[in-house]
Amino acid sequence: MAKTELIIFDLDGTLVDSESVYQMGWATVLKDFGHNVEVADFELMRGKGRHHNNQYIKSYLGTDILVQEARNLREEYYFNALNNNEVQLMPGALELIEEALVQGITLAVATSSYRDRGKATLDQFGLLKYFTYQVFGDEAEKMSLDLPMTQLAHKLYTQLAEIGHADEGTQAIVKLWWD
Repeated sequence: MAKTELIIFDLDGTLVDSESVYQMGWATVLKDFGHNVEVADFELMRGKGRHHNNQYIKSYLGTDILVQEARNLREEYYFNALNNNEVQLMPGALELIEEALVQGITLAVATSSYRDRGKATLDQFGLLKYFTYQVFGDEAEKMSLDLPMTQLAHKLYTQLAEIGHADEGTQAIVKLWWD
């Protein structure tokens, strides 16, 4: 059996339990705009990119300007929750990371979270130091269900190639994502 050389983690919902904070943030912000939306309604946004989620919020607010204003308020809500320890590390995440390092496995994090929020979240839990590679959503050209992974795969492959970790298997995986 081949030795695992690299593990790529997602951030939200994998390393940290942040999804409920995002959902509550949107519900709170939309309430301030006069819309009573159940937290559960935001399940439609889970794991989607910024473009998709902005369109969903626009269905309530009507204009891109109001969507951006709401997004800024939701970001503020998230950072307040993060600073008040309302975002939690997922059970077992740190232990898994530490064991992977003991086994000599290289770690990466690839997330649709934008760099400022992603790094702040990783820093909050002292996780940033564990990841040799970090790829954040604002490094992708367009946020959608199908494109970010190709963007992230290309960036990660390029980084791996620079240090000699991009073997034929990695090339094949990246080629599958590109095709």
